[in-house]
Amino acid sequence: MDKALRCLGAGCPSVVIGVATRHIHNHVGRLSLEDVENAIKLTMELVRR
Repeated sequence: MDKALRCLGAGCPSVVIGVATRHIHNHVGRLSLEDVENAIKLTMELVRR
């Protein structure tokens, strides 16, 4: 059985990584590319562990 399916019964550790964004529901949203790059770095470190 897939590990993800086995975790459902007892719960699995999880994390949400969000990037602050302004005007997301308009035609042009704004965000910091530095924030995106740092979120990617953080995600990569979490996956490595």
